[in-house]
Amino acid sequence: MKTLVLTIKGGQVKKIQIPDDAKVTYGMICPGSKSDRYNAGDGSGSGYGLRVYGKNKEDQLACFSGVIEWRVEDIKVLKKERKSAVKHVAVVENGIEKLKKVTATTETWIDEDDAPEDGEAAGFIDSVACQLKDSDDESYIRSL
Repeated sequence: MKTLVLTIKGGQVKKIQIPDDAKVTYGMICPGSKSDRYNAGDGSGSGYGLRVYGKNKEDQLACFSGVIEWRVEDIKVLKKERKSAVKHVAVVENGIEKLKKVTATTETWIDEDDAPEDGEAAGFIDSVACQLKDSDDESYIRSL
């Protein structure tokens, strides 16, 4: 079996598993039809579908409508992700405790299939803030 990743109109992502010897075609749901009833003329991709066939064209196994894009799961798609987080930290300068705003930003390429959870950004800024709280390097600390 091989796995295909489908992006459906509206942004929904689905995975399907098909036999290794299956044939796949992608195109208009009703080829030759000029009617918007079957083939959306708005460029949304809703009139397009992915068909899965067995060993021959007469052996149609499935048809998925509204498919905007598809790929074999083995093909990895990376996206650039930038995360920023801000935290207020108490810092001692010249014997006086001051409240400073710490901003941490990171950019990385991530696999779209392995996107991190939203809570990971909070953990990231906490770890940076702890390192900076005990640091004398003012270049990482911005005043409020």
